[in-house]
Amino acid sequence: AGPAIMPVMRVHAIPCARISRHYPPFFTAWLGGDAGAAGLAGAAPVDRDAVRAFAHERLAGTFPRRAVADAFGREHRALGSPAAVLRAIDALRANDTFCVIAGQQPVIGGGPLYVLYKALAVVALARAVEARAGFRCVPLFWNHSDDHDLAEVDTLGVAGPDGRVMTLTAG
Repeated sequence: AGPAIMPVMRVHAIPCARISRHYPPFFTAWLGGDAGAAGLAGAAPVDRDAVRAFAHERLAGTFPRRAVADAFGREHRALGSPAAVLRAIDALRANDTFCVIAGQQPVIGGGPLYVLYKALAVVALARAVEARAGFRCVPLFWNHSDDHDLAEVDTLGVAGPDGRVMTLTAG
């Protein structure tokens, strides 16, 4: 047997604006490194040094940390959340603790598994930020499951055979 042949893998970055027409122009400009957007929202999270500098700038700001932590704490104690969740909530009281925040509304075509994946991605991102930037970072995830707009969660956009987006509905 000869040497193993390794497949060639190529990774290509696809701009968010090409993936979905649902992203707001400000978000795609910010993520793409637009200087005007960065001036308003700080540097995009693709630059480690910029994320660290942005966080340190925010250390001087004010935020009702105690009130937020108290509200989260009451809710999660009532839910019987694990000790690790309560420790993360307590960490929010410190001025040098930051958050990665995301949320998702369950939809067809991915539904609960997509929500779980996104929640786990927020945990992983918070850990990565903590390791790389050198400050405490906790994940916050909002599952928007109480929406009464069924028409909004009833559709799914998928690529059709011609590459155009087709809309599927559950009915």
